[in-house]
Amino acid sequence: MKYYLSTIRNYANFDGRAGRAEYWWFRLVDALIHAALLALAIVASQLSHDRAPAIGITLTGLFFLYALAMVLPNWAASARRLHDTDRSGANLLFALIPLFGGIVLLVLLSLSGTRGPNRYGWDPTMPPDGYQPGSAALPPGAVPAAATFGPNLPDPAQRYMHAPAQPFIQSKPKFLVRLILAPVLLLAACMLGGPALIDLARSHSDDGQSTTSGNASSPRSDDSAVARDGAAKVRGVATPGSRRSTYPVRQISDLTRVCDGWYYPQAPRYTGLAPHPIITASRNRLLNDTWMASENFQTPEAAWPPAKKAWQPSDPTKVGVVACADRIATRSTVRTCHVDSKPPADVTMKQAVFRVTLYEVATRNKLMQTQVTGDDEDCGPILILVDQHDQTYTSVSDRQMWETLKRYVEQ
Repeated sequence: MKYYLSTIRNYANFDGRAGRAEYWWFRLVDALIHAALLALAIVASQLSHDRAPAIGITLTGLFFLYALAMVLPNWAASARRLHDTDRSGANLLFALIPLFGGIVLLVLLSLSGTRGPNRYGWDPTMPPDGYQPGSAALPPGAVPAAATFGPNLPDPAQRYMHAPAQPFIQSKPKFLVRLILAPVLLLAACMLGGPALIDLARSHSDDGQSTTSGNASSPRSDDSAVARDGAAKVRGVATPGSRRSTYPVRQISDLTRVCDGWYYPQAPRYTGLAPHPIITASRNRLLNDTWMASENFQTPEAAWPPAKKAWQPSDPTKVGVVACADRIATRSTVRTCHVDSKPPADVTMKQAVFRVTLYEVATRNKLMQTQVTGDDEDCGPILILVDQHDQTYTSVSDRQMWETLKRYVEQ
């Protein structure tokens, strides 16, 4: 801890030298503090987002403030560590070279320092009474009394000793310039490079599913309580043959007509800030070939808390999008369901493939379409529906539907 405090005292001091012990102990303590603050911020955000979100926000802000405040001391300590090896602090620019530059800089920071004084100052490991100028027992690498000393060293006739302690602020103008310039440069880098990195990450869906929109942003996995406007990036395609409804939405069952080709101009548009209320519907070809809405959609714990009600909307007139899951193909057998009938029977369950299409209720614009393989292999606790071949099929679970559509509801 003494090395950490020593480095903090030399907050913006780029002059002088820093030994290996001082530098690496400082980096270790600094990394532990970063990790502790980050862990506290994550845990607090997870546990308090519903009850006291300010706690998580405060700890997250504290982490970023500490990280910002430690930029200058890290740069200064690295420069003094390079000085200890008789190298210029300009070698820190190696960090700008991808991959290999960081390795080279790490090696330079790990080298042992020069014995005795060098052009950057006194040896920080030299004991105060180590030796006298002109002594026959000079430490290895020490500069003899008759040698030419750099401008930062005292007169050769003086006794070898530790460099004097540096004040907290070396030069007020220089300190203020460094204190202001470093955060400005860091914020500028985040503002310029952050959006590009986010757009690059969003261009690849984390579940590997393709969409017809092309502009749909990728799903967000965070639990942030900040409202999001991802709908502005989604451009739907008008579906040919759609028909205008002569009456507005009155109940949940009216929304399933969107899957059959109807749209409701009075319904809210898919725009603005998330969450966006949604109804999911599936066509049960084993039961009258009709679309059935899921009115008790079960959201997983990972869902964005403010969006959970959007998956179970109480007011159908507020619903802006409808997802239609239609079985289009079947595959191999996945299991056998035993039916307690008279006589008992075994029913074969086959894997079903569904086409999931997301429509805007107000226009029936197609916002997204993809194929999923039903993952729900539940045989049913009471009854099971079979076709004319005594076969049943997997269905799309609420969890699978959430994974497929969460980007359009929660972002």
